[in-house]
Amino acid sequence: PGQGLRENPLGCILMHWKDIIRSGGTENKKTLIKYCNQWWPLCKLENEAQWPLNGTLDYNTLLQLMLFLRREGKWDEVSYADMFFTIHNHPDWQKDCGLIIPQDPLVLTLDVGQKCTKIGKVHQGSDPNLTDLFEPPPRKQSPPQPQKQEQDSDSDPTPTPSPPGSPVSSRTQGKPAQTILQAPLREAVGPDGGAMLIKIPFSSTDLENWERAVKEFWSDPISVTRQFQFILKQHNPDWNDIQLLLDYLTETEKQLVLKAAGDLASDYCRTTGNEVKDFFPLQDPRWNPNSSAQMDRLKGYQDLILKGLERAMPKNINWSALYAIKQGPSESPSEFLDRLREVMRRNTPLDPGSEAGIQQLVSLFLGQSTGDIRRKLQKLCTTESRNLEVLLDEAWRVFSNREDEYRKGQQRVVAVIDELQGRKFKKGFLDKDQCSFCKERGHWKAACPKQKRKGKVLASIDTD
Repeated sequence: PGQGLRENPLGCILMHWKDIIRSGGTENKKTLIKYCNQWWPLCKLENEAQWPLNGTLDYNTLLQLMLFLRREGKWDEVSYADMFFTIHNHPDWQKDCGLIIPQDPLVLTLDVGQKCTKIGKVHQGSDPNLTDLFEPPPRKQSPPQPQKQEQDSDSDPTPTPSPPGSPVSSRTQGKPAQTILQAPLREAVGPDGGAMLIKIPFSSTDLENWERAVKEFWSDPISVTRQFQFILKQHNPDWNDIQLLLDYLTETEKQLVLKAAGDLASDYCRTTGNEVKDFFPLQDPRWNPNSSAQMDRLKGYQDLILKGLERAMPKNINWSALYAIKQGPSESPSEFLDRLREVMRRNTPLDPGSEAGIQQLVSLFLGQSTGDIRRKLQKLCTTESRNLEVLLDEAWRVFSNREDEYRKGQQRVVAVIDELQGRKFKKGFLDKDQCSFCKERGHWKAACPKQKRKGKVLASIDTD
């Protein structure tokens, strides 16, 4: 009975539970079984997918389930669904459980490596060296020597066989033990005095920063994409380095990124008639960074992965979040516009840099600025009111004048206070023998001669 129980994806997960959860995990087996056999079969998945009893390793079904859970906001179930991707990407575990992975063309990474390995085994009798063509080469730990590369290329065009432990599946069994040895490309002086690219290791800080960033990939893929773009500019990583960075994603996230990038490569090659594997290889192509043609291929691959990160996570369209953004009383126009762009990028299908996105930003900036700025912007002519740069300049003018007016108002308030305090000081307190009318000493107001003289004058006027 135990043998039959483990011969399905759910049973295989339970069999390798400790390997999947590792230490510190909060998932439990009863919840997994409940999701897998009670809840997920009722989910209405797209692309004619249906979740079966005891789970599946079919890539399309796994993908549609993960997209459904994200659309519905079922974040507690995502980690359980990701377990099936983990089993999907561990052929050695599948063999232990007696499972056969479905042959699906959408599988982008490990399936292709497995198929190539199987092909190598079929032809192994006729050519023992053919298997080496389907295994990734060993990762180099020292800068390449140009002269040695030329001798190797002249003597034997066949790639060097891989050492034990280097197949693709070994990278998916956790984080690589030698991650710090991964080496981005940096420019240095070659033997002939010219410039050449060599590999400089990632620092542990670089990898720790990347690890922290990718934890938010589900909720904030834009920030992760920006971090990856920064790494491309600063380190210029090669194919192996990019695989290392992708390994920090979950199995599901990595598959989604590779699928999005692979689709872009397929679309490009369909129009140009090129081979997809030349632009989006699934195994290390060993591009020489000091060859301009091969360096162009590496740059193209970097761009595909960057766009894959941008498009991997489906957006939750929420226009109300965009219209809820209002400029704060002390918020500058530039800060307000940046907030509008960020929310538009996260919650709508519009690109803030596109023409449609800019016109939408114009309307939002006009209608959701603070009162004094909005009144001033609405007085502009029609042409100026549709130009975002003009609106921003005018908003800054009003905002700066507002600060000037505020300072002037504060100065007026201080002046009035000083004047009132001065009057009070001048009035002060009277001495015991001081007249409150003429301020002279020796008499009080009732006996003030000046006040009596004034009263006589008034009396004479009344008599007349």
